[in-house]
Amino acid sequence: MKPKILVLGYTPDITGSNIALFRLLEEVEKELDFLLIIPNSTYLSSMAKKRNWNFQVAPIPWLTRNKSPLYWIKYVTQVIHYSFYFKKLVNTYKPDALLVNCAPNIGWLPGRWLLPQKQRPSTYWLIHELSLSPAIIFTGVRNTIQKFAEHIICVSKPVAVSYRSKTTIIPNSIPKTTPPRIQNPFTQKPLTFLWVGTASPRKGLHLIANTLKSIQDILGPVKLVLAAGLHEKYQTYYKDCLSNLTGHNIPVEHHENLENVDPFYSSGKILLQTSLEPESFSLVALEAMAHGMLVIASGEGGIRDYGCHGKNIIFHQELTESLPEFLKTLTNTPELVHHIQTAAYQTACNYFPGEAGKSFLNILPKKQNY
Repeated sequence: MKPKILVLGYTPDITGSNIALFRLLEEVEKELDFLLIIPNSTYLSSMAKKRNWNFQVAPIPWLTRNKSPLYWIKYVTQVIHYSFYFKKLVNTYKPDALLVNCAPNIGWLPGRWLLPQKQRPSTYWLIHELSLSPAIIFTGVRNTIQKFAEHIICVSKPVAVSYRSKTTIIPNSIPKTTPPRIQNPFTQKPLTFLWVGTASPRKGLHLIANTLKSIQDILGPVKLVLAAGLHEKYQTYYKDCLSNLTGHNIPVEHHENLENVDPFYSSGKILLQTSLEPESFSLVALEAMAHGMLVIASGEGGIRDYGCHGKNIIFHQELTESLPEFLKTLTNTPELVHHIQTAAYQTACNYFPGEAGKSFLNILPKKQNY
């Protein structure tokens, strides 16, 4: 018999954590019998249906930075509801193990306490977050995970640092690509940049207009291809960012809430990341590298696990000159650009599907009936 795994999803949006979870499940679906629990999300439901997976939609409590008393009353009410739902789910499905996606996904825990000791499944926590805000909440969440998790699966070394023990590092996987035909982006007219991510202040989308304007002043016309995940509360912020780009006379080809951004990756573009907070892994950067792209990123967080400045990626914080001046230098060193792009693809090959699934299966509890 295949091991039965109850998978608890968390966020309803197009996020790196959801994409990483679905890719992991794709790697192990032939080896496991799993039931996926997801929040009410057209996007997630569509992804699960396309894969013919067994899933249920549930009112998953979502822990946020909201400090409103009304929010916390609603959150506690949702936790109570979800706890009884979880207890019934375990009694019905009888899983061998529980895979919990995302650190703040703790609303099910009271339901665990409602179960007899022998019915509580082993818990495996998949952690994508470097930190949570405010810090006191993260400390409580982290201690809770440390206590109740059988295994803490971290997507990078910087993520694992927050936990004392029980950790296993299983990097995210990316779709396999064929060796790209390397193009020098500086020979393309106009010079084209790609920005991929959730349109939010912490991702630094508002910085892109001034950055591209300064590049345009030195290198000539530029263009931006924007593939943004758009959350309802950031609609105004997103419109302001687009308006700023237009005000700087920068052409923008923008796309919102796409499940698949692969068609936008091309070695003829430059990926520009502007995150104001360290990324726990940075799937976007690695996916771009898999297409032989020149990637410019901050260099903080999990990206250090695979990125090496000047070898396969550019970390703008390590530049001794301004970014526009550095890019001007690259226009005169095509051999270096080609070397970085080639090395980027070679690095990304180490993260093609296969290893993440094997690593996860290896840490699951071993039973004779598996």
